[in-house]
Amino acid sequence: MKVSLKIKNLFRKYAVFALLIALLPGILLAEEDTNAPQILTTDLIRKQILKDPEKVVSFVFVDENNITEILINGVSQNFKNSDTVLINKKFVFEAGKNIVEVIVVDQAGNSHKKTFLVGLGEEVDLEKEIVSDEETKKDEKAKKYLLKTSFALSYELDDNPSNDFSTPVAVKGMDIKGVVDDSEQADYRSVANLALALGTGAINGFIGGIKTTYSKQKNKSINSQAAFVGVGLRLKYIEDDFFVLNYLLTDVNVGGNDFSQTHSLTPGMLFNSKDYKGIYKHLLTMNYTAADFSDQADEDSPSYSVKWEYHSMDADLLDDYRFQLAYGYSSSGTKDSVLTFTGLDFDWHNRWETGLKWDLGFGMQYKKYATAEPLTNEFLGNTRVDVPIRFSNTFGWQFNPSWKLLLNYKYSLNISNKLIYVRTISGLILKGAF
Repeated sequence: MKVSLKIKNLFRKYAVFALLIALLPGILLAEEDTNAPQILTTDLIRKQILKDPEKVVSFVFVDENNITEILINGVSQNFKNSDTVLINKKFVFEAGKNIVEVIVVDQAGNSHKKTFLVGLGEEVDLEKEIVSDEETKKDEKAKKYLLKTSFALSYELDDNPSNDFSTPVAVKGMDIKGVVDDSEQADYRSVANLALALGTGAINGFIGGIKTTYSKQKNKSINSQAAFVGVGLRLKYIEDDFFVLNYLLTDVNVGGNDFSQTHSLTPGMLFNSKDYKGIYKHLLTMNYTAADFSDQADEDSPSYSVKWEYHSMDADLLDDYRFQLAYGYSSSGTKDSVLTFTGLDFDWHNRWETGLKWDLGFGMQYKKYATAEPLTNEFLGNTRVDVPIRFSNTFGWQFNPSWKLLLNYKYSLNISNKLIYVRTISGLILKGAF
């Protein structure tokens, strides 16, 4: 089946958006040369002066064995035994010098103690104070380096690769059916995604690629592969808030002979907060993307968007909730592809480090095209309008914090006065990092 230019542009856009989602690798903390449990925090250092007596501190405890006991200033903490434990603790410091002592013990009997010296008030002098801890020398290397390789391999059944359309009712007296018979639409595909990230935390670089391959010969024209490289900058401007700036260069090939390059620049502000119940993040970004198409019929065109992302994680249950609101202007290089969009996404993930994995997601967009004509103007207006709806559900098993095997199901419905379609993608996904 010959795939139209519009369909190929659509796949090109989806490939780029998939890359943007994939390019969010977490920071890999340097492993310590010890069998004892690790005590990690970015909220306290060996010696520090505070002006505010109240401070919420997040401690992460990591070990090869299950952690069985945690003491903070001699007080035992309540938690579920695991090889990774997150505890948020609110401290109210007194004027002068304060000591925070943290002890962790695992089921093998290995123990680890860390001591922090906190001064409250500008007149407190900590220079002559000696903090006794087996890791004092290691903490002098305050700069944490990022080095992480992540990958995802999937084998999926796509029941409508070309977004073929049909409608059960006549439109303008015509009984519209899809180009491809329903019994011949489904096709298996494999998707491979690899990313390497390195940096210092404040400045991070990443490089990688993604490749999607369908099994049937008639779908070879929608096979895609892409390479990307980028850099991210994160600068603290107050205690828990950051200015962020990301640049991404993406080269996409659809069908072996349709190429495009995009340059994406995304500045934004990241606001962090925490309390006893969890950690909260608000990310406000503006994106500018310039596209350069190899096909002379396509005009090089920019896209713009503004986005608000909200992220919360429950400290006890390790529930991870994400909400996203976006508005933007987009073009795939042709006059009929110019549109404005508004999108909402709701996603929930459990953050259990091992065991059963269960994620849920829902999303909806409203896309209004500038000049594209609809099949009928009696529904959704005088120009083309698409309302794509997404529902996703993932079950699987997390072997450790970095490796998991998932059974994925994604249902998509596009309500439109031009192109109505239903599409489901299901299969196995293996994700890992090292």
